[in-house]
Amino acid sequence: MEALANFAKYTNALILREIRIRMGSNPLSLLWVVTEPILNVMIFISIKLVIGITAVNNIDNVLFVVSGIVPFFAFQYAMVKVLYAARSNASLLSFPKIKTLHGIMARLILEYGIMLIVFVLLLSIAYWAGHTFHIKDLLMVMYNYTLCVLFGAGIGLIFSPIIGRFHFMDTFLTLYRRILFFTSGVFFAVDSVPLEIQKIIALNPLVHTLALLRSNLFENYVGNEIFQNDFYATGCIALTLFFGLIMIRKYENWAYETPS
Repeated sequence: MEALANFAKYTNALILREIRIRMGSNPLSLLWVVTEPILNVMIFISIKLVIGITAVNNIDNVLFVVSGIVPFFAFQYAMVKVLYAARSNASLLSFPKIKTLHGIMARLILEYGIMLIVFVLLLSIAYWAGHTFHIKDLLMVMYNYTLCVLFGAGIGLIFSPIIGRFHFMDTFLTLYRRILFFTSGVFFAVDSVPLEIQKIIALNPLVHTLALLRSNLFENYVGNEIFQNDFYATGCIALTLFFGLIMIRKYENWAYETPS
């Protein structure tokens, strides 16, 4: 219990440190952390409205975009923050009680909270603007949102030591993120592609997580069952996180290396 209490204490201290770093000399800088993803969502909504798409999978287009983009950003930001957590907190190694996982958890918790605030805020704005909806299962929505963040954390843990040692892998990870964006049903419904391609896309656990999130968030959501395998998504994400923890423990020193 004492070890757990100490872990929570050090993690909390690093969360406060992360907040101070983001604020800088201007407290309003923290507001930009929330505003930036909101502006990105508004851009994507505008694009789809210009195209003329008003509804997807039996839900309003605005709700479809918000429920896809924000959880995906939560996944992406969690991945990037965990990926570079070790190098960003390298100066703290001089304190023997501070461990790599403290910095990782601090960044992960902060990103989780920020993007959750953005998610609630955007859904509230959409509702007040006339895009009404009824939540089917709030607990499962939180579960699916958490899976998105944990998947990002798992990928970040796996690649943190790899990119530390083999810096060129950063390019591969950037490409991987872009592929996931277009194959996870973030912006468009993936069930409109041919069946053979759908079977390939269904290998991506994130597409299941987002579809299940929408299914639990909106009562009238109609999605393809091929992309709603909860057991598969949870299993893949759990394995990713487990493998990531092994990687960061076994090759922790690699994560602190920087490009020469």
